[in-house]
Amino acid sequence: MDLGMLQYAITVKSEYSLDSDSYVMLTFPTYYHPQIGHNGAPRCVWRDAENTADAETVWCWSCWDWTLMVVGPKAAVATNGVATLRVFGVAMNSYNTAGTFGVGIKNQTSAGLLQVNEWGEATDAAAGAW
Repeated sequence: MDLGMLQYAITVKSEYSLDSDSYVMLTFPTYYHPQIGHNGAPRCVWRDAENTADAETVWCWSCWDWTLMVVGPKAAVATNGVATLRVFGVAMNSYNTAGTFGVGIKNQTSAGLLQVNEWGEATDAAAGAW
């Protein structure tokens, strides 16, 4: 098993912004390590608006199997804006059938109520070998 990096382009679609009062919840296909990163502690980085450099390293944690919670960026991303997130230290596995990634946006209020304000899904590549 190798460690790798995953990159997400997250488009904010509702009336909520993505900012420091937000959390991003990521779910991973089950062929990845259940705690996502090495010892459940990956490194998460928000990229700048042009996606040319790392802008901010933020705290992220495995909240349960195949689910990662990430603190939102300091610079707010408004509706229809795109934020780029990189997750380093992901335990990469070989697979033959594509799985689905989930991405949800929560704010401080919805987190306390265990709600997700926005949810989207994307399918992994058809197959992967490491």
